[in-house]
Amino acid sequence: KVIVVGAGPAGLAAALHLKRCGVETVVLEARDRVGGRVHSYSDGGFSAPVDLGASIITGTATVVARGTRPDPSTLIRQHLLPIYDGLTGQRVPDALDSLVDRVRDTLLDDARERVDSLGEAATEAESLGAALERAFANRFSAAAAADPDMANAGAPAESAAAPLPASLDEAQQRLLNWHWSNLEYGCSASLDQVSLVHWNQDEEYGGFGGQHCMVIGGYDPILKALAERLDVRLSSPVSSVSDTSDGVTVTTASAGEVFKGAAVIVTVPLGCLKAGDVTFDPSLPPWKAEAVTKLGFGDLNKVFLEFPHAFWENSTDFFGAAVPGGPSGRGRCFMFWNLQPMIGKPILVALVSGKAAYESEEMSDEEMAAAAMEVLGRLYGEKIPVPVCSLATKWGSDIYARGSYSYVAVGSSAKTYDALAAPVRRRLLWAGEHTCKEHPDTVGGAMLTGMREVGHPSFDYCLLASWKHASVACLGIPSMIIMSLWYCSCRLSMACRHNWRPPYCTGKLAKCRLQ
Repeated sequence: KVIVVGAGPAGLAAALHLKRCGVETVVLEARDRVGGRVHSYSDGGFSAPVDLGASIITGTATVVARGTRPDPSTLIRQHLLPIYDGLTGQRVPDALDSLVDRVRDTLLDDARERVDSLGEAATEAESLGAALERAFANRFSAAAAADPDMANAGAPAESAAAPLPASLDEAQQRLLNWHWSNLEYGCSASLDQVSLVHWNQDEEYGGFGGQHCMVIGGYDPILKALAERLDVRLSSPVSSVSDTSDGVTVTTASAGEVFKGAAVIVTVPLGCLKAGDVTFDPSLPPWKAEAVTKLGFGDLNKVFLEFPHAFWENSTDFFGAAVPGGPSGRGRCFMFWNLQPMIGKPILVALVSGKAAYESEEMSDEEMAAAAMEVLGRLYGEKIPVPVCSLATKWGSDIYARGSYSYVAVGSSAKTYDALAAPVRRRLLWAGEHTCKEHPDTVGGAMLTGMREVGHPSFDYCLLASWKHASVACLGIPSMIIMSLWYCSCRLSMACRHNWRPPYCTGKLAKCRLQ
């Protein structure tokens, strides 16, 4: 028997593959539902399910050989993202948008140049936020304003673009802060928490092929369909995992049930590992404990508003709001998702990122709805209709998540993801988006890690050492070869997928990181 802790995408993918191999498996889930940070909410007066957590399938390439393609009506129009000034309510002119795009790219290039010039070792302890502030001060501070050429230092002499201004006015700074809040959305953390050196370490792996899309009817049915074929024990939070030479023992916190098996796959969110919600006996080795501590686990929240009718432009899937408030407030309702084209209901979803996401944990649903309505009022006028219903997420306060998804914190790197993925004493295996350096913060990446662990070479050792009979087709010596090759192919496929990814430091930053 193999015990899987957690019925999120990683746990369900692992359990399903184990079952296909004829391995007895039980999945222990703390919540009263499957899905983890995938949750389609259908109550509270909403006329259609809304995804409180993951809502995007990141990459839906057409496969001609299989005759499959995504439903065109679900595809996200990533290239259409109008931005409005969150103070004046006016749409940002193309010229201003283009100018601030160049400012953003220049500052990101300056930040990277600091790493290239000083070396990774000398900048390992620096945050991306601090480097961007330094770059901004060098180019646009009062001292820099005295030298008009300072803002354009390093620009190609033959560039046809108009020179950057010596300083930024308030509207330009609000728009620049919008871009930083969007970047904080991608990282699920404030930029002063994110590693300068390694923050975009996954860029080299590309991404999943094809356009991104949403799931009409909510993400839940996908995971529920997986769970229907499995032995899933709901409302069974795991309190401890014991590992001996004879096998593993997993104990639940609520009923004190004890489950014994040959191995365990731990897929609980990194936030729960950081909080010590699950204890291990023997204790985790220092290298594993250090990885748990070092890798970041951030916060991203959403505010859902359903209206009696749509009053916004319906030709785009989302729109931005460059709200005032500086670094502490720039992420509060900085972007709105328009669900009307996808589900046919007048629902907007406001995103809350960065420091504003952490602050929103202390705010009521009513306060968050009011904050979103304040922004919409500036964009569309005070006579916008009152919402029929509203809801705000608080992933950081959720005791079975304690955050949204992982990010490369100061002091961590791709190697930290690898350490989190590595087995402990052969019987303790690990899966989840926080163990996937190639596709972190994605449902697809999480599911790949579940499949990866089923093919881990350590698995055959555990099974052969624990079971007296190996007559099932997938066991025995051939299994060692086949499953080890499967493990290697998983690692290779995770490293070799190519598609759109935001080339943040190349001067071509995409406006929305839909992960």
